[in-house]
Amino acid sequence: MFWIDDDRILSITTTPEVAEQCKNAEIVYFHRCGWKPEGGEYVNPTVCCSARIAEITGSDSEPMIVFKDVKLIGAPVRRRLYGPTNSYYDAEPI
Repeated sequence: MFWIDDDRILSITTTPEVAEQCKNAEIVYFHRCGWKPEGGEYVNPTVCCSARIAEITGSDSEPMIVFKDVKLIGAPVRRRLYGPTNSYYDAEPI
C-alpha cells in the first residue's frame, strides 16, 4: 500500500478478487487497522478515507489499483475484524 499521508490512500497491490470488486464499485472505503506510529500514540481503527478508481494496472495475479478523488472520512469502524481480511461489505460509514 502506498499512502498520500497517514489517512489517505494512493494505491494498493491486491488480489484479483479485490481488484474486480473495486472495478465494480463507484466508491471504495478504506478501513485502516489500529496502529502506532513511530514515536506516537496508538491510533484506533477507522474508516479513514474514500476513493474512486483511477486505473488498474499490474499483472493478472497481482493487480495494482491507483485511486483518485480521495476524501478524508475518519469515521469509527463498526465491526471488529479477526485475522487477515482483504475486503468486506458494509453500509456507508457516513
